[in-house]
Parts: sequence; C-alpha cells; structure tokens
Amino acid sequence: MEHRLELPAGPSPEIVVVSGTLRIPAVFVDGRPIDRVRERGRTFWPIPIRGGGEKRLYIRNSLTGLRAAVDGTVIPLERQLSYPEVIVALLPFGLLGLGIAGGIVGIVASAVNLRLLRRPWPVAGRLLATLGVLAVATLLTLAIVGVTRGM
Repeated sequence: MEHRLELPAGPSPEIVVVSGTLRIPAVFVDGRPIDRVRERGRTFWPIPIRGGGEKRLYIRNSLTGLRAAVDGTVIPLERQLSYPEVIVALLPFGLLGLGIAGGIVGIVASAVNLRLLRRPWPVAGRLLATLGVLAVATLLTLAIVGVTRGM
C-alpha cells in the first residue's frame, strides 16, 4: 500500500511510504528511493530537506496500524484499529490448536484480516469479510489435517 505524507513545519518534499504485510516499508522522496539507516538499534530514513539538511523519518508498524514520526510528531499512515478489531483479526491464529498447518494458515488469515479491517468499507462489511476469512481458514486447516492424517 502507498501512503503519502508531509513533514510537519515547513515545505515538505513529496514523501511516499510503500508498505506490505510482511516486509519492511520502502520510502521514496520526490520519486527517488531512500535507503534506511540503523543507528543504535533504531531504523530511520534520512529525508533531505529543501535548502539543505535532513530530517529523520521513523516508521513503526504495530497491530493497530502503521505510523511515522518526525521531530517527535506522530503521523498515522493508516487507519488505527481498535483493540476489539485486533482481537477479531487474530481469531484465526487460534487454529494453531489444530497443529502446525493450523498455525501457518492462521497466521496468513490473521494478516489478511488485519488488511481487510483497514479497508474503507462499512463496519458490517469488514466484520463479514473477517468472519469469511476465518471460515475459509478453518475449512482449509481441517482439509489439510484430514489429508495428512489419512496418509
């Protein structure tokens, strides 16, 4: 997903953050990729400022949503999920009780649910979509367990 943001206080270059479910975000400034830098265990992207200098862009991904921070100002990049939404999204992870296959399917289904819950759909649509993913994940896990036990 692409997220556009502007730096606080002053003119900002065009900053695009490209994120994925299981990958480190990529940052582009005015169309050029910016390499990330690690310093004392913290990762940031040095954003060049017009007129000289740079600002550090920190990006944090959590279950509740992707956020950027510059000069102590937090900029939400995607809709922040509430804790009940996170719980609903992680329900498929409970398939781990059915073995390794259930755990793998549950992790993938939970990642899909986290993306679905951030869609700009009505609440009922998002809830139905996540329950549908749970149902498909459960059926897939039961099919995998059935096939592997039948061998």
